[in-house]
Amino acid sequence: MLAGLRLDGWLLFDFHGMNPVATRMLGLGGLATRRLFVLLPAAGRPIAVAHRIEQHRIAGFPARCVPTRRGASWSRNSRVWWPASGWPSSTPRRTPCRISTAIPAGVVELLRASGAEVVSSSELVTALAARWSPEELANHLRAAELLREIALAAFSR
Repeated sequence: MLAGLRLDGWLLFDFHGMNPVATRMLGLGGLATRRLFVLLPAAGRPIAVAHRIEQHRIAGFPARCVPTRRGASWSRNSRVWWPASGWPSSTPRRTPCRISTAIPAGVVELLRASGAEVVSSSELVTALAARWSPEELANHLRAAELLREIALAAFSR
């Protein structure tokens, strides 16, 4: 899908479990007190930058993990992403991010400074993360039916 949208990768970020798109797409769970970055390249293996005490959050996820420690900055660890992903350094890299409070402004600026063209992830979120599971659809349909019954009962009075 990334290649079809002419995107080189998708950067997902989570901090304190507050990014529902990242937690849903990556299947994250457990305590989340540190920053987590995961780059899903259009081609190649995903790369995660996660604090060493929170490696459990991405256990089982098929990514190469770069552990960080206290005081290690994202900018120092971000250099592992660009060469490892196989993107040619001479061409701009189109990297969708969820542009909101989910991605800190400093991270967006670091991406731009590295030559990346930061674009919205809205199409990816809509296509991949905003879909209901069969259970969620069943819950929605049940709630709609209950709401219908309540409304009809109220109008009949």
